[in-house]
Amino acid sequence: MVNIGGNGGDKNKKPFGDEKVKFPVSYDLKVILDNNNPVDDIQKAIEKVLKQQKVSFTDFRSKLSSNDKYISFTVSVSIASHEQMTSLYESLKSIPGIKLAL
Repeated sequence: MVNIGGNGGDKNKKPFGDEKVKFPVSYDLKVILDNNNPVDDIQKAIEKVLKQQKVSFTDFRSKLSSNDKYISFTVSVSIASHEQMTSLYESLKSIPGIKLAL
C-alpha cells in the first residue's frame, strides 16, 4: 500500500490522519515473493500485471533476503486512480509465491 501518513507518535491522532491520496500518484511499489523461480520469470510476471492494469512503470530493482529465501522487487509506478490501485493489488495476488505487495 501507499504510505499516506502516520500518527507521528501522537496517540490522539488517527493512524493515517485525515490525509488522502491525491491521484495521480507516483511511488515505489515493493513486491516480496518466495525465491523459488528464476528472477527473470518473476519480473516478467510482475510486468505482465502492470501492463494488464495499464500502470506506467520504470526502474525495476531486485534484492534477495539475507537467507536467500525471499526476493523483493521494487519498481517505480504511476497510478491514475484509486480504482486502478485497488485493481493492481488484487491482480498482484495472482503471481505464484507472492507474500506481500506494498
